[in-house]
Amino acid sequence: MGRKLCLAMPLCACLLGHENGWAQRAEQVAEAPPASETVTSPAPQPVSPPTPAPSPLEERGREGRARPSDFMDTRLSFTCTHEDMFRDPKVLPTAPGFHCGRPNALGVLFFDNYDTRFSGFETLSHLALYRHDERGRWDVEGGFIVRVNELSEDTIRLSDGGSYMRAAYWFDETRQNKTRVALVAFPVSSDRMRLGYSYRISWGGSPEFFKPNPDVPGAIGKNPESTPGARLQLDGDGYYAYLGIKSSLLLDPVINEKRSVVAGLAGAGVDVTPMLRVEASGGVFDRGKNESEDVLGEKVWLYGGSIQLALHDGMSVGSSIDYALYRNEPESIARLFRKEQYPGGLSWLVSTEGTVIAQVLKDPENTGQTRAQNGHAGDVNVRVKWDYLRFKADFMVRDLAFILHSIPSLPTYWDFPKEYKKTAEYFASAGVDRHFPSQGLTAGVTLGFDMPATISTPRPSSIPGNQTTSTTQVVRNESSRSVLPEGEEVALVWAVKGSARLDLSDSFAALTDVYVQYDPNTVRYERAGSESAFATFVDNFTQLGFNVTLQARF
Repeated sequence: MGRKLCLAMPLCACLLGHENGWAQRAEQVAEAPPASETVTSPAPQPVSPPTPAPSPLEERGREGRARPSDFMDTRLSFTCTHEDMFRDPKVLPTAPGFHCGRPNALGVLFFDNYDTRFSGFETLSHLALYRHDERGRWDVEGGFIVRVNELSEDTIRLSDGGSYMRAAYWFDETRQNKTRVALVAFPVSSDRMRLGYSYRISWGGSPEFFKPNPDVPGAIGKNPESTPGARLQLDGDGYYAYLGIKSSLLLDPVINEKRSVVAGLAGAGVDVTPMLRVEASGGVFDRGKNESEDVLGEKVWLYGGSIQLALHDGMSVGSSIDYALYRNEPESIARLFRKEQYPGGLSWLVSTEGTVIAQVLKDPENTGQTRAQNGHAGDVNVRVKWDYLRFKADFMVRDLAFILHSIPSLPTYWDFPKEYKKTAEYFASAGVDRHFPSQGLTAGVTLGFDMPATISTPRPSSIPGNQTTSTTQVVRNESSRSVLPEGEEVALVWAVKGSARLDLSDSFAALTDVYVQYDPNTVRYERAGSESAFATFVDNFTQLGFNVTLQARF
C-alpha cells in the first residue's frame, strides 16, 4: 500500500501495455503571396474525411496491445495435479490421486508464496470500477473492487477486494515537488492496511477482528461484520508517515449484544541514504471482551510494533502485492503486471524485519486476573539479480504466541500455563532460476527447511480435541495442527521443488512443478473397519507430487 515510497510488484505474468496515445497530424499553413504578384492557384487537392472515432475493437491499439478492461488481475488456471503419488488412498488424510483442478493443501509447500496470500493456482479476477479526477492541487480517485474467486460449476464466491476512496492534496500545484497528504478510506474491508512488511509475518489485518484469515485455506471466523478503515498519510521526497483507524462490531459476551471495537495504527519510513531505508509501524487493537468465565468481560487488548531495515542497490524496496490499491488506469496496470525485467548487471536487496506484540489474556495461575502474553516474529530476505540469473532466500522465526495470536492463544483467551512447553517455528528457503529470453523459458529450483512450532502439555486432555494419550501438538498455523503419536518428537521438514515456466505470449504461459517433501511430523490415521477406532501412526514420510498448469492472465 501507500506505506512504501517505491512499490516494486514484479509478478511472473503480466498484462499487455497501454496505448501511448494517438499520433497527431501537423497542419501545413501556406504564407499569402504579395498582392502585386500573379499567382496561379493550384488544382485543389482532395481532402480526406475526418477520421472516425475508433471502435472498441480498433481501440485495442495500433501495436496489437489490449487496453485494460474493468476486470483486473484476471487469472484463468487449468491445472492437472497429483499431490502425493506415494500416499495410500486408504489412509487419512488422503490425496485424491491424479485429477485436474486446483491442488489441495498438500500441493502447496510450506515455502510457496512467502509474500502473498494466493497459491497461484486460483482461477479468480478482480472487478475494478474505477474513477480518477484531478483538479488543481487535488487528486481524487475511487475503486469498487470485487474479488471473484472459488469458481465452481454452480456457485461463484464474491468478496470485497479492497474497495477504497482516496483524496490527495499536493502542496505544489505543478507537482514538481512530490510532497502531498492523502486520505484513503476503505468502506468495506481494510485488510490491505496491515502492519509488518513481509506478508507471511504481517499482522493487524481483518483476522484481528475474528474474520476468516485469508492466508489460511478453509479458515473460518465468528464475525460477520465488515471491517472498514481509513489512513491519513504524508508523503515527501524520501519519507512517509501515516495514521490509521479500523473498526468493527463484536458480540459482547456479558450483555449478548454487539458493541463497537476500534484499532489505531501508525507508521513511518525514511530513506536514510539512497541505499538504506528504515521503516516502522505499530498499532493498538480492541479485540472485544474475554469469554473465559472467571475474567468474563475483561478487555482483550492487542498491541505491538514492527520495524524493517532494507539495503538495496539497483533493486527497489518493494511490498507484497496484497498491500496494493487496485487502480484501473493504464499506467498503473502496466506497472502492476509488468514482466520481470532483466536490465543486465548486478542488482540486489537485503531486508530484515522484527515484530513484537503483546495481548491481554486470562492469567492461568491466578483466578480472576489477566496478564500480557508476548509474541515475536522476524525474518531476513535476500534478492539478487545478475543478468538473467535470479537468487532469493528467506529466513523466518515466529513463536507460538505470534502464530496463534488471532485465535487468540491456546486454550482460547488464556495465556499459556507455565507448565506448557513451547517451541518456535524456524524456517529457511533458497531458490535460483535462469531466464532464457530467446525461448521464453524460465527454469529454477527451490530448497526449503522448516522446524514447526510445538506445544506440549502435562496431560493429554489439555490439548483441545485430542483423542490420544499424546501430549505434543505440532502447530503449523492457527488452523493446521496435528497431535504427534505418543513418544514422537517434532522433526525437521525439508522440501525441494523444480519449476519451469514457458511464456507462450505476453499473457499465456505453461508451468510445471515437480516436488519432493519429507515431513516426519505427518500424522496419519487408519482403522481396521468402519466401526473401529482410528489409530495414529507416522510412516511413509516422503511426498512426491507434480502440477502442470496452463495459465492465462490479463
